[in-house]
Amino acid sequence: MTKKLSEYVLCMLCGGRMFNREIEKEMSIRIGQNLRAMRKSFGLSQAQLATILGITFQQVQKYEAGQNRLSIEKAIYLSEHLEIPIQAFIDGLKDQPAYQHDPLSTLSARKRRLYHRFIKALQNMPDTDMNMFITLLDIIPDH
Repeated sequence: MTKKLSEYVLCMLCGGRMFNREIEKEMSIRIGQNLRAMRKSFGLSQAQLATILGITFQQVQKYEAGQNRLSIEKAIYLSEHLEIPIQAFIDGLKDQPAYQHDPLSTLSARKRRLYHRFIKALQNMPDTDMNMFITLLDIIPDH
Protein backbone atom coordinates (compact mmCIF):
# COMPACT_ATOMS: atom_id res chain seq x y z
CA MET A 1 0.00 0.00 0.00
CA THR A 2 1.44 3.37 -0.93
CA LYS A 3 1.92 6.02 1.77
CA LYS A 4 -0.83 8.25 0.29
CA LEU A 5 -3.31 5.36 0.17
CA SER A 6 -2.51 4.24 3.73
CA GLU A 7 -2.95 7.84 4.97
CA TYR A 8 -6.31 8.00 3.18
CA VAL A 9 -7.48 4.73 4.78
CA LEU A 10 -6.45 5.97 8.23
CA CYS A 11 -8.17 9.28 7.52
CA MET A 12 -11.43 7.46 6.67
CA LEU A 13 -11.19 5.35 9.84
CA CYS A 14 -10.83 8.58 11.80
CA GLY A 15 -13.99 10.17 10.41
CA GLY A 16 -12.25 12.17 7.68
CA ARG A 17 -9.62 13.70 9.99
CA MET A 18 -5.94 13.29 9.28
CA PHE A 19 -4.24 10.81 11.60
CA ASN A 20 -2.31 12.40 14.47
CA ARG A 21 -1.38 11.74 18.10
CA GLU A 22 -4.78 12.96 19.33
CA ILE A 23 -6.60 10.49 17.11
CA GLU A 24 -4.13 7.77 18.10
CA LYS A 25 -5.00 8.45 21.77
CA GLU A 26 -8.75 8.37 21.02
CA MET A 27 -8.28 5.00 19.30
CA SER A 28 -6.28 3.61 22.25
CA ILE A 29 -9.03 4.72 24.63
CA ARG A 30 -11.81 3.16 22.51
CA ILE A 31 -9.88 -0.09 22.07
CA GLY A 32 -9.29 -0.13 25.84
CA GLN A 33 -13.00 0.41 26.48
CA ASN A 34 -13.83 -2.46 24.13
CA LEU A 35 -11.24 -4.67 25.84
CA ARG A 36 -12.82 -3.89 29.23
CA ALA A 37 -16.33 -4.63 27.89
CA MET A 38 -15.14 -7.96 26.44
CA ARG A 39 -13.34 -8.92 29.65
CA LYS A 40 -16.40 -8.17 31.76
CA SER A 41 -18.79 -9.92 29.38
CA PHE A 42 -16.73 -13.09 29.79
CA GLY A 43 -16.63 -12.64 33.58
CA LEU A 44 -12.84 -12.30 33.66
CA SER A 45 -10.87 -10.28 36.17
CA GLN A 46 -7.94 -8.15 35.04
CA ALA A 47 -5.62 -10.73 36.60
CA GLN A 48 -7.26 -13.59 34.67
CA LEU A 49 -7.00 -11.66 31.40
CA ALA A 50 -3.37 -10.87 32.19
CA THR A 51 -2.66 -14.58 32.66
CA ILE A 52 -4.25 -15.38 29.30
CA LEU A 53 -2.09 -12.74 27.60
CA GLY A 54 1.07 -13.52 29.59
CA ILE A 55 1.35 -10.01 31.03
CA THR A 56 0.76 -8.29 34.38
CA PHE A 57 -2.65 -7.09 35.51
CA GLN A 58 -1.15 -3.58 35.64
CA GLN A 59 -0.56 -3.81 31.89
CA VAL A 60 -4.22 -4.81 31.40
CA GLN A 61 -5.19 -1.73 33.45
CA LYS A 62 -3.09 0.45 31.14
CA TYR A 63 -4.64 -1.10 28.01
CA GLU A 64 -8.15 -0.58 29.37
CA ALA A 65 -7.39 3.05 30.31
CA GLY A 66 -5.92 3.73 26.87
CA GLN A 67 -2.54 4.58 28.40
CA ASN A 68 -0.78 1.85 26.41
CA ARG A 69 -1.65 0.44 23.01
CA LEU A 70 -2.74 -3.18 22.68
CA SER A 71 -0.57 -4.81 20.02
CA ILE A 72 -2.24 -6.41 17.02
CA GLU A 73 -0.58 -9.70 17.96
CA LYS A 74 -2.18 -9.68 21.42
CA ALA A 75 -5.54 -8.63 19.95
CA ILE A 76 -5.43 -11.53 17.45
CA TYR A 77 -4.39 -14.01 20.13
CA LEU A 78 -7.19 -12.85 22.45
CA SER A 79 -9.80 -12.91 19.68
CA GLU A 80 -8.84 -16.51 18.89
CA HIS A 81 -8.71 -17.51 22.57
CA LEU A 82 -12.15 -16.01 23.35
CA GLU A 83 -13.55 -16.94 19.92
CA ILE A 84 -14.66 -13.39 19.13
CA PRO A 85 -14.15 -11.41 15.92
CA ILE A 86 -11.04 -9.23 15.75
CA GLN A 87 -13.40 -6.44 14.67
CA ALA A 88 -14.64 -6.31 18.27
CA PHE A 89 -11.50 -4.41 19.29
CA ILE A 90 -12.13 -1.53 16.90
CA ASP A 91 -15.92 -1.31 17.15
CA GLY A 92 -16.98 2.23 17.90
CA LEU A 93 -14.00 3.91 16.26
CA LYS A 94 -16.21 5.41 13.57
CA ASP A 95 -19.77 5.85 14.89
CA GLN A 96 -20.21 2.14 15.58
CA PRO A 97 -21.54 0.67 18.80
CA ALA A 98 -18.98 -0.79 21.19
CA TYR A 99 -18.57 -4.56 21.32
CA GLN A 100 -21.19 -6.58 23.14
CA HIS A 101 -20.68 -10.30 23.67
CA ASP A 102 -23.41 -12.49 22.22
CA PRO A 103 -23.72 -15.50 24.54
CA LEU A 104 -25.25 -17.50 21.68
CA SER A 105 -22.08 -17.12 19.61
CA THR A 106 -20.45 -19.98 21.51
CA LEU A 107 -23.26 -22.40 20.64
CA SER A 108 -23.26 -24.66 17.60
CA ALA A 109 -25.51 -23.68 14.70
CA ARG A 110 -27.92 -26.50 15.63
CA LYS A 111 -28.19 -25.33 19.25
CA ARG A 112 -28.74 -21.70 18.13
CA ARG A 113 -31.62 -22.84 15.87
CA LEU A 114 -33.13 -24.86 18.74
CA TYR A 115 -32.72 -21.89 21.08
CA HIS A 116 -34.63 -19.60 18.70
CA ARG A 117 -37.38 -22.23 18.20
CA PHE A 118 -37.61 -22.60 21.97
CA ILE A 119 -37.92 -18.85 22.57
CA LYS A 120 -40.59 -18.57 19.87
CA ALA A 121 -42.55 -21.42 21.48
CA LEU A 122 -42.31 -19.77 24.90
CA GLN A 123 -43.57 -16.46 23.53
CA ASN A 124 -46.67 -18.16 22.14
CA MET A 125 -47.31 -20.38 25.20
CA PRO A 126 -50.37 -19.65 27.37
CA ASP A 127 -49.63 -18.82 31.03
CA THR A 128 -51.12 -22.09 32.33
CA ASP A 129 -48.85 -24.13 30.05
CA MET A 130 -45.92 -21.89 30.99
CA ASN A 131 -46.43 -22.67 34.70
CA MET A 132 -46.48 -26.41 33.97
CA PHE A 133 -43.36 -26.05 31.84
CA ILE A 134 -41.52 -24.18 34.61
CA THR A 135 -42.51 -26.93 37.08
CA LEU A 136 -41.06 -29.50 34.67
CA LEU A 137 -37.82 -27.53 34.35
CA ASP A 138 -37.53 -27.35 38.13
CA ILE A 139 -37.55 -31.14 38.48
CA ILE A 140 -34.99 -31.76 35.70
CA PRO A 141 -31.51 -31.96 37.25
CA ASP A 142 -28.85 -29.50 36.05
CA HIS A 143 -25.99 -31.03 34.07
